[in-house]
Amino acid sequence: MPDTAAQTTLLTLPATPAPASFDGGCAFAEGAYVPLSEAKVSLFDWGFTRSDVTYDVVGVWQGAFFRLRLCENTALAVAQT
Repeated sequence: MPDTAAQTTLLTLPATPAPASFDGGCAFAEGAYVPLSEAKVSLFDWGFTRSDVTYDVVGVWQGAFFRLRLCENTALAVAQT
């Protein structure tokens, strides 16, 4: 008998909507495709509360970093809090 704790659960995704169904774009939220105007993230979402999907990038202007010192100082200030 296989160990039930080690079994993988497969998710069943809904069918991809027809391209014309969402002329303004769509999002996959809470297990369904919804118009962008209806897309939302719960304040209790793991990624929102733990910042697992938050990142910062350095801007580039004409082949050089833009305000790199400011970006570094901001990152250091956030890390120290």
